[in-house]
Amino acid sequence: MTFEDLMAAFAEKLGIGGLNREDGVCAVEIDGMGVSIVHVGEADAVVLHGTVGDAPPEAEGRFAEMLLRANHMFDGTSGATFSQDAVTKRYALQRSLPLALLDADSLATELEKFANSLERWKKLLEDFRPGAAEGAAQGAGGDEPAPPFGNGYLNV
Repeated sequence: MTFEDLMAAFAEKLGIGGLNREDGVCAVEIDGMGVSIVHVGEADAVVLHGTVGDAPPEAEGRFAEMLLRANHMFDGTSGATFSQDAVTKRYALQRSLPLALLDADSLATELEKFANSLERWKKLLEDFRPGAAEGAAQGAGGDEPAPPFGNGYLNV
């Protein structure tokens, strides 16, 4: 299945006439959040991408550390990874999926999981306060409980 075929099948599944596509990118809105579905031809993959936002300047280092810890073995990202745009300094979450393994149903499932993870991280960033990041990243000892993440790994 090509990316174009996948997007057409996905649009049909959603019951819409078509999806806005430009240069291998399809933008959708899920619960008020923008998510890009990007075709990466060289890797024959589909990448789901969403912006988390900017960290508070006074806690940039602590927030970045929390994201790095969440990236480790996808602990806290549901299989996605974080990055930071070099120009805007905004943090983003993205997930790469092999195009050959996707159909409209599996894409819908993966998009839902991705959107849920993106929503949790956006909320965490909104609520982020200096002093809370370390406890949230470690799962204990902070002012707030650890975010409800999970990826099926048993961490020992």
